[in-house]
Amino acid sequence: MLNRVYEPRLGKFKLTPNDILILSALVERDGVTASFLAEKYGFEVTTMIRLIGRMHKAKLVERIADPVDKRALRLFLNKEVRRQLKLWFAEAEALEAEIAGRLDSEEHAQLIRLLAKLDVMPKPVPKPKKNA
Repeated sequence: MLNRVYEPRLGKFKLTPNDILILSALVERDGVTASFLAEKYGFEVTTMIRLIGRMHKAKLVERIADPVDKRALRLFLNKEVRRQLKLWFAEAEALEAEIAGRLDSEEHAQLIRLLAKLDVMPKPVPKPKKNA
């Protein structure tokens, strides 16, 4: 269902809500592993690896072997993606505001409280750094 809501705005960039979530995490902290992201967002590790594999194939992320643990791959944003982030995140934020606009302020506050209680509320999308 979430993809149907996001598709009209983010589909033109060939991004899914999960892509935005993962890209946001990498803006916040480049060089994390798939297992870190899976734990952070409550995904199965195999699901996260599949998502990241698709993103790598689409050249959204780079996978670099961990210098200490050769089995682990560290994830990084590539330079072109860094240049596009501001536009992508602005679209995602506009869509989230549009969706939230369907609720009155009390309903919105209640939704945020419930999502936080269920621990499914992702952190807000960080603003890209100025040098991006």
